[in-house]
Amino acid sequence: MNPLVVKSGSHLFERLLVILDTFAQPIRIEGSTLHDGEDAFVTKLSSHAMTWLKSRADVTQLDINLALRCYDLTDSGEVVTALLEDGHLTLFLSLTANGHLRSDRNPIRLIITLDCDIYASLSWGADRDNRFLAAHNGPLLHNFLVRLERELPVELIAIEAPDYANRVGRHGFDFT
Repeated sequence: MNPLVVKSGSHLFERLLVILDTFAQPIRIEGSTLHDGEDAFVTKLSSHAMTWLKSRADVTQLDINLALRCYDLTDSGEVVTALLEDGHLTLFLSLTANGHLRSDRNPIRLIITLDCDIYASLSWGADRDNRFLAAHNGPLLHNFLVRLERELPVELIAIEAPDYANRVGRHGFDFT
């Protein structure tokens, strides 16, 4: 685990935005706080979220819908860049009643959800052989996960991917 000290929810969010940059872009951000409860804040702009986060010391959760930066194939077989709105990131901050980060073993939890198979060599779509797209997109996921692990105080606790047993690990899919 990286020894980076998390100063605040805004500090963590700012680091996440930098790490996400080449992998995905936030398209909707919801924030919850101890004082105002769930969905205390909703925006589509990262800059608005940052301003809100800096004004709040009691942020307990951020839900971020993501447009994944990826490569796709046109009908003519040309590789093009695309945004796929199939990603989600949830950040949980476990706070004390006065808004300080708990001293638990895991006071910060990050859950990443990818509702697509562009990174996997085996697709659940009509064309099951996805090796070509996985070879293009797999490195994007791999690099994001490596950077996340290197630059934030995170450690992998679990992977839930029953449809991809033995094909996915701590840094993404086996995309060969």
